Formats: sequence, C-alpha cells, structure tokens
Amino acid sequence: MIMLMTLMGTALIALIGLFLSSQAGARPNNNILLGVNLPAHALKDEAVSDIVKKYRRAYTRYTLIFLLLMIPMLFMVEHSSLLMAYFFLWLLLLLFLKIQTITQYASRMYALKTEKKWQMDTPHIIFVDTAVSRLKDTFMLSKVWFLLPLIMLFLPVIGNIFEQQETLSWPVIITGFVILVLFFSIYLAIGKMRTKTYSENTEINLHLNQVFKGQWSKCIIFLTIFSSFFYVVLFYLTEIQNTTAVQIATMMYSLMLLILPVMSHHKIRGERNRLLGPESEVVERDDDRYWIGGLIYNNPNDSSFLVEKRVGIGMTMNVGTLAGKLVVAGMVLLLVGSIALTIWAMLGTS
Repeated sequence: MIMLMTLMGTALIALIGLFLSSQAGARPNNNILLGVNLPAHALKDEAVSDIVKKYRRAYTRYTLIFLLLMIPMLFMVEHSSLLMAYFFLWLLLLLFLKIQTITQYASRMYALKTEKKWQMDTPHIIFVDTAVSRLKDTFMLSKVWFLLPLIMLFLPVIGNIFEQQETLSWPVIITGFVILVLFFSIYLAIGKMRTKTYSENTEINLHLNQVFKGQWSKCIIFLTIFSSFFYVVLFYLTEIQNTTAVQIATMMYSLMLLILPVMSHHKIRGERNRLLGPESEVVERDDDRYWIGGLIYNNPNDSSFLVEKRVGIGMTMNVGTLAGKLVVAGMVLLLVGSIALTIWAMLGTS
C-alpha cells in the first residue's frame, strides 16, 4: 500500500507539474509563444490565437485522460512488479505525448510565422549590452549558502562517528550528497549563462538579468537546503522504519520541487512583461533556427550549457555543446537501463 500511495502521489505531482509547464508556454513570454518568437503585432493575430486555443484544449484533454489512467494502479496493490512497470509505462507515455503535443503546435506556429513572413532579422540582432555583461558575476546569490546543506548532510556522519552504530540507511545520505552536487552544478551553469539583451535601455537589461539569475540562484539554493534537510530526516525515519512518515515527507519534498520553480518562473516573467511593454525599445532576436520543435536547443555557437526554456518552466540543455551531448547520452543509457531492470524484475517474479 505504501508503494501504491507513493507512486500515485508522484504521478499526480508529475501530471500537475507538466500541465502547469505546458500552460506557461501558451502565454507570451518576451514575445515567445509556443516556442516561436513572434513580433508584437502578431500576438493578437486571430490565427495565432486559434493555434493557442487548440493547444490548450489538446493538453487539457491529455491531462484528464492520464488522470483516469491512474485508476488501474489501485488494482495492482498486491503486484508490486506489475505496479512499477505500469507506473514507468504511464510516465513515459505522458512525457512522449507532452513532447509530441508541444512539437506539433510549435511547428504549426512556425509554419504560420513563415507564411505571414514574420521573420525578425533586424540590425538590432547584433546589439549587446556590454555594461550588463561586465556585471553578470554579481547577479547570483553567493555560493557560500551551499555550506549550510553540506553541514546538514554531515550531521548523521558525525553522529555515527561518536555512536559507532551499524546502519543500513547510508544510501539515503549518499543520495543527499549526490543531489547537492547536482544542484551546485546547476547553480554554476546558471552563473555561466550569457546575459540577455532585452532592450536598448541598459537599466532594463541590468534589472531583468539580475532578476533572472538572482531568482534562479535563490531557487536552487533553497531547493538544495530543503533537499539536504529531507534526506537527513529520511535517514532517521528509515532507521526507525516509520513508513508513513517517510511517505508524507516524500510527498512534501516532491511538492516543494514543483512549487519553488513555478514561483521563480512567474516572478521573472512578471518583471519582463512589466518592463517590456509596447512602448519599450525591445531588441528583437530571432533564433528560432536553433530550436527544434520549440523544445530542444541546438546551438554550437553558444557556449552556455543551460538556456531558458521557450515552452515550460526553468531551463534546458544546449545539446550543441559537448556537455549537452554527454548528458543526453547518459539520460538515454539510464532510461534503457531502468526499462531493462523493470523487465528483468517482472520476469524474475513470474
């Protein structure tokens, strides 16, 4: 029953997260709509609005279907291997349909842009605000904050040195350290992202870049602190074998992983929409050619490993870099390995 509730809770959080992410892409973000960069006047075009409405309906329909597809999990409570296999299949199909839906409607939007000749290759595309670029290292929250989650994770280690107790919960703490390293790597990658030139007004560029990097660095640090706290708590809960508390803590942690990025995204976009109004001297940058289906960024000329998503919340990799290619290869291997292990587990119990 614990496994069932945990998997269903995880599935529900994933479904809500992907729904919120998809809806964010259906609202203009610095003239980007469904992953396509459009001129300001095109955002009010009737054909554009029609594509957005159809996209919203399609994704809402898929969300309701996958909500109903969670019901069969209730009848697999006594078959853990079958439950795990169904959960992974459900999750993979959900991700596939998300990618397929976004790609489909982004392609429609780009075809409309081409048909209407809304390309925006202007002389402004080469404008770079050097004053903002020089100050980019001051936008991030200090990396010193990572010492706090690091100290938290060492507390069980120090405690065991004095008590010398055998425990089977060390994988939990090891996972906590791995997550800390992962978040710190993301923090460093955000710091190395190139500054954006939104406007010919340096003050606007300075403020928006500060908001973007400052807000995301704050989000990553808070997530790291909360993650370390979670894994320390999970360590002790596992020791006393309190499965109910473990389940509650896991759900709270999963919710926090969803809520904090959504809050950061909305704050950043709110500031952009406030400052980049119709009267502002916006710098047009049409780099649709580097985006595949509005989702995958492939630009070998950009050294940034992370770039802001065009559809959804947060950031995505630049697969045009060596690091991006290595991470994609690792993700594919992990996916194939997970499927193989699931099949092996099913065959072993049959």
